[in-house]
Amino acid sequence: MIDWKQVRPEDFNCSFEGEEIVETATHIQIPVKIIHRDSGETAFSKMVSIRADFYRELKEQTGHFQALVKIVNRRCREAILQRMHSKQMDVSDKLEMIYMEENPIQ
Repeated sequence: MIDWKQVRPEDFNCSFEGEEIVETATHIQIPVKIIHRDSGETAFSKMVSIRADFYRELKEQTGHFQALVKIVNRRCREAILQRMHSKQMDVSDKLEMIYMEENPIQ
């Protein structure tokens, strides 16, 4: 399990396959895996969404794949930072809260 308080965004790699991109009328959905570099563990998966019109224009440009990779990496970095700064609750604390809800104080 990854200790989000002890990691840096540089500790992760983002991985996606171009063949797995899903196009809809309005958006492009890119399934991405965020992988911890040291352990090889998949930290989490994320769908990166890009407007379809932007994606179509981007595909017409030279070097469009490199630009797409930069966009995906930036979105992954934002997701990693969000996880690093979120207040994660321990499982034992969550279970205690669930128990308290089942047995309210009277």
